[in-house]
Amino acid sequence: SMRKAYSFADFIPGEKNFFPVETIRRIALGEEPLGKFNQLVLWGESSSGKTHLLRALANELITSNRASVFFCTPEELKTHYDITKNNRRARQRILAHNVLIVDDLQKIYSMPALQDELVLLFDAMHEDNRQLVFAGLHKPGEAKDLHLRLRSRLEEGLCLAIKEADLEVRTHYVTAQCAAIGLALSKNQILTLAARFESLRQLNGIIKRLSAYSSLTQRELLDSDFESMVRHAG
Repeated sequence: SMRKAYSFADFIPGEKNFFPVETIRRIALGEEPLGKFNQLVLWGESSSGKTHLLRALANELITSNRASVFFCTPEELKTHYDITKNNRRARQRILAHNVLIVDDLQKIYSMPALQDELVLLFDAMHEDNRQLVFAGLHKPGEAKDLHLRLRSRLEEGLCLAIKEADLEVRTHYVTAQCAAIGLALSKNQILTLAARFESLRQLNGIIKRLSAYSSLTQRELLDSDFESMVRHAG
């Protein structure tokens, strides 16, 4: 299940993401009380690891019984309201949780009614000092398509940039992934992958392809196999 898939153990932060990762980890493990860092806003490019961190936070809070979490994207939030068909009831169901996490916040830009609803949810939870966490592509102050009421609330929070994995982090990631699935790559091949593919998502894809090829051919990858697959990868 998705709950088990994400943890802090398999997130490699790198120096530049130390502060945001450590902040979220401390909240997850109960080393900081919920609501102390309210509202927490992560922003950064796609595939920088924001979703991984939010999922790891939710999993840790749920599995340790520290909190009940409502985790959604704007589309999922909209679906929740559409299915419930009653705004007040839909709102009460969300407010029965003590943590609200909204991922992919940029998708709410085109949903004005939902932005208004999120302001209502925000205020109700904030007043009770319940934890609010948001993640999106843009720093709140630069998110021009957010209504002023929502934007100003987010700007007052602890806004943390999540930066894309650098070469050192990507090298660690490739090494760890290969070890986990038993794919034997040379040091040089590991460095080639880390240098060539800038996102962990792309790296994950190429490692899976190399592994599948290796088990199909039932032999170690030849340099020529490796070079040809890397050359043809996106």
